[in-house]
Order: sequence, then structure tokens, then C-alpha cells
Amino acid sequence: MKALILTLFISLSFVFAGNSQSIKNEFEVKPKVDEISINSGSEAKFDIEILRSKRYSKTSIELMADMPEGFTMTFDPKKTKETDVKATLKIGSDVATGSYVIVVKGVGNNTSKGRMLTVIVK
Repeated sequence: MKALILTLFISLSFVFAGNSQSIKNEFEVKPKVDEISINSGSEAKFDIEILRSKRYSKTSIELMADMPEGFTMTFDPKKTKETDVKATLKIGSDVATGSYVIVVKGVGNNTSKGRMLTVIVK
């Protein structure tokens, strides 16, 4: 039993160390939602958090998104040294219903980091 608890503790230590390692050296763009459900012809607002390492603490991160045709996204602010960003996703009225994946990404110091976001159009 002690061996099992020790093994579990060591495994979790590596998991947490691995997760903090990416932020320790770079940055991460993290939408506060994993999925957005939206009607065709409408818009949705959501927040994005930029997690930064000490090395990137004063670097401006520019936000952008890779999206299908008929989707537009704006960021407020678009380029920032802050940690919180407001995003607005607009879906054109001609976009077919279905599930789509967009990539929200940040670029800073010649480094690009992205996060996938699922959009369900009704």
C-alpha cells in the first residue's frame, strides 16, 4: 500500500512539473471556454487568459485565429502585455449548421502558441 501511494505521488509530481514547464519557459493562450454553441448570423463573447513565464512577462502577445470561411473574431486588445483579453466571435448567416474547430493563437518573440476551440453552429 505504501509503495502504491509513493508511486502515485511521484507520478503526480512529474505531471504537475510537466504542466508548469511550458509556462516556465514560454506562454500559453487559454480561452476560458472549450466549446461555444451559437446560432448562424449571431455573435458570442468570451474571455481569453494569457499565461506567461517570467521570460515573456514584458512581451506583447498578438492574438489571432485560424477559422473557416464565414467566421470572424476580434480581440480587445489584439496585442497586449496583459493577461486578460476579451474575444468576440461572429458567425455569418450563411454558415451551415455543424461542429467546427478554430484555433486561437498568440504570437510573441517569434513563438506561436495556440489552443483549439470547438464551435457548434445551430
